[in-house]
Amino acid sequence: MELYILRNGDTGSHAADITREFHRSLSEAGRNEVEGVARWLAGQGVRFDVIATSQLPRARETAEIVAEAVEYENQILQWKALEPEADTLSLLGHLTEFFKIQTALLVGHEPELSKMISLLIAGHHHCGISLQRAGMCKLRRVTFYDMPAGELHWLVSPETVKAGADKPAAKAIPALR
Repeated sequence: MELYILRNGDTGSHAADITREFHRSLSEAGRNEVEGVARWLAGQGVRFDVIATSQLPRARETAEIVAEAVEYENQILQWKALEPEADTLSLLGHLTEFFKIQTALLVGHEPELSKMISLLIAGHHHCGISLQRAGMCKLRRVTFYDMPAGELHWLVSPETVKAGADKPAAKAIPALR
């Protein structure tokens, strides 16, 4: 499986009240960042068999923008396992249900996404990876046999995508092996 992991776009300043924090939508800047990443993915010819997102508005909006750009026609799945403070193993449990698919996109929040990336590429949660808002990574050869594992193929920020957008054949730089 190829697994794309995308952090939600920017929402502006944090809400003082934690209950409002869960209801924030993308800011204009956040929407622009996500649209840039979405256009870049579409330009790369990326297509998804499954898109799953947190139920929070900022993540749902992020997933919807990408789905439209890559012409995704299936239902966007909403998983509680992608919400803030969710258990990484619960998320991996959801993914095992889709082991036969080729390509999936998960949209969620930090630090949970980085913990999952770390677990898949290193077997523990402390790899030192941190996704920026609207940052994305691609994991290749993701498997769930014995122990969940995958290979980091690339990691990009919205700034990297924007810098390469003016170049007709902009490609992500693969991680070193």
